[in-house]
Parts: sequence; C-alpha cells; structure tokens
Amino acid sequence: MNLCSLGCYQSLLTVSGLDHRAFRELLALFEPIYHLCIPYSRQGQLVRLPQQSQSGRPRSMNALHCFALFLSRGAIRVCTLFLRYGRRILVCVLVNDSPARVLMTSTAEVAAFKAAFKAPPSAAK
Repeated sequence: MNLCSLGCYQSLLTVSGLDHRAFRELLALFEPIYHLCIPYSRQGQLVRLPQQSQSGRPRSMNALHCFALFLSRGAIRVCTLFLRYGRRILVCVLVNDSPARVLMTSTAEVAAFKAAFKAPPSAAK
C-alpha cells in the first residue's frame, strides 16, 4: 500500500483518519486476528479458521489491505456519491445531445439489410 510505504502523512490521514504511528499500532493488533479467522461470519461474530484447513484458494488480500480497505470506507462512500452524481450529470448531458442519442433502425432499413444478405453475392469482375 503506497500510502503506508511512502510516508505521506497527509494522504494517510485524509484516507484513514490515522497517522502512521497509530496505523501501525492498530495494524499490529488487527493482523493476528485476521490470520486466525475467516472472512465469513455467523450473525456478525468472528469465526475461527479450522486448524486442519490448508486447502482452498489463498486469500485475495492480506491483513494490511483488509485493514486499509476498512479504514478508507469513508473515502469510498464519497467516491461512490460522486460516481453516481457524475453518472446523473452525464445522462442529463447525453439525453439533450442529439448526436449522442441512440436511434432505432426503421423497419424499411431492416428489410433492406435482410434482403442484401439473402441476395447472392455479385460475381467479381
């Protein structure tokens, strides 16, 4: 994770609300539990990883990534808000822009295309 490794104080603080020291301290408490439990829960409770379980796919993220993803959820909400907002603006712009409108092919044009494909190709001269 670049925000951790680059030492950028302001960026990490903006995304997670933590400085580097606090982030590392919480990660040290978070990581052992991450490795002892599975991501699936029973009624919101942590479920321990079975002792004998060494099979299956590896996790798609490590403890650092999981921790950072959780802490950045506020930033994700803001991004999602602006993605939806941007989509609404783009729809508004495109609905009122005649070159961007989707035009349906007329029945006569469809019939002409079908006829052109059914006709034998003309001999090359």
